[in-house]
Amino acid sequence: MALKKEAVDIEFAGETLRLLAQKAVVWPREKTLFIADVHLGKAASFRAAGLAVPSGHSHDDIARIDALLRAYDIAHLIVLGDLVHNRASYTESLHQTMRSFAKTHPTLKRTLVMGNHDDHAGEPPIDWGFEIIHDDLKISPFVAAHAPTYRVKPQSRMSDAPEVARLVGHLHPAVSLQTAKESINLPCFWRTSNELVLPSFGLLTGRYTVKPEAEDVTFVVTGQQIFRVPSRAA
Repeated sequence: MALKKEAVDIEFAGETLRLLAQKAVVWPREKTLFIADVHLGKAASFRAAGLAVPSGHSHDDIARIDALLRAYDIAHLIVLGDLVHNRASYTESLHQTMRSFAKTHPTLKRTLVMGNHDDHAGEPPIDWGFEIIHDDLKISPFVAAHAPTYRVKPQSRMSDAPEVARLVGHLHPAVSLQTAKESINLPCFWRTSNELVLPSFGLLTGRYTVKPEAEDVTFVVTGQQIFRVPSRAA
């Protein structure tokens, strides 16, 4: 097992991508930041349904994005779906936070590849500053999308899956690390032959334990550290 780091560089489709322990990907050459599954306003939607969930996670998520934009001199932010949790998430507090974010980064290009939750929530307001993409986004040599090509059974390869380098989210991938006496479930980046599945960026999101195949690679994130895990340990 490799030493723990704050970031790991990988080669994907001939480009260098930097996987961050903060559950995001930087494409240094293009000054682009990829994140997936933020689920802004999820706590508000729970409270609207009568469940007592603490507030503040959306503000913290935006602060984390802001910190990454500044740290890596980002010019383009691409969200791989599920920026907003549902319609009840659109509170005035969230609107104020996002308008402030837009004013803080006036030159930042923002792109949202709509996810299944975004479809139910509806497009974010114009003053949030996002270009909305309802299909896959081609950003050569990559395709940025919400769901993997094997979305129904993520551990299975579809015979007609396109051999193109895809950056995706949706699954909230995690792996289970085990010893003889205990185990722990941690979020991860999941790299297959043609897809890189990002962990969910949002602080208030669930996880889906994936079962990588022998040729796959997973990079586990733990707080401020990231490390590669051999497939046999996942």
